[in-house]
Amino acid sequence: MRYTGEVTADDKEEVSDQVLAERLAATVERIKDGKAAQREQNRLVREARRREWSQSQIAKALGVSQQAISKRLTRPAKDATTE
Repeated sequence: MRYTGEVTADDKEEVSDQVLAERLAATVERIKDGKAAQREQNRLVREARRREWSQSQIAKALGVSQQAISKRLTRPAKDATTE
């Protein structure tokens, strides 16, 4: 679930410190998975460009705008970095 800043029923539920710590720890793996998925998608976008796909073709495959692909392609690749 994406944090929207809105107060939900889950936010009103009072939980113990232990449950809170467990929930926080559980988010670490999801964040790592999300970052790995972003790196993979960026790698595939660069591969599509190497194969001479147009930005519009890539955008259509991802369901995003051509402008979003253009912006992504102008950013330096971060796949080699570790966090």
